[in-house]
This record gives sequence, C-alpha cells and structure tokens, in this order.
Amino acid sequence: MKSHNFLLIGLLALVSIAALVFSRLPRGGPYRLWILLGSILTLELGGIYGIAQHDNKLCRDLGFMCPFCGKPLYEARALIVNTLCPKCGRDVQPRP
Repeated sequence: MKSHNFLLIGLLALVSIAALVFSRLPRGGPYRLWILLGSILTLELGGIYGIAQHDNKLCRDLGFMCPFCGKPLYEARALIVNTLCPKCGRDVQPRP
C-alpha cells in the first residue's frame, strides 16, 4: 500500500508541474485551453492506469488473489479487513 500511495503522490506532483508549465506557455490561439486540458487529462489517466497495473502485479506476486474469480483482492477504494472479494463479492475467508 505504501508504494501505491507514493505513486499517487508522484502522479499528483507530475500533473501539478505539467499544469504549471502549460499555463506559462505563450498564448497559442483559441485551442490552447483544450490542448492544455487534453494533455493533463491524458497524463492523469495514463498515470492512474499505470498505478492500477502496478497494484495488480503486486497482488499477483504476493498471491493476494480471489480463489473464485482469480482477480486481485486489493482495491484502493475497498477495505482490506473485509472478507468479500471487491470484484465478485464472494466470501474469501476460509472456513474451519
């Protein structure tokens, strides 16, 4: 989870720096704002996709996978203390 948070902080810093750099460029016509927003959105979406792929790879390496659907049990918005798979919703807690 620490690497996930560090990657998100890095992405936030990168997007902020890109927004500052693009906002300081000389006026380039009526489409400048659309180019600025499109560039930042592309950078942000690419970063989020990369972080999600990193999280999935880390789950596969650690074996933190759902035994029913085979997808990673870690999801940034889900509670890890929960015993339900965030993808398929089945209970993954082993029964004694």
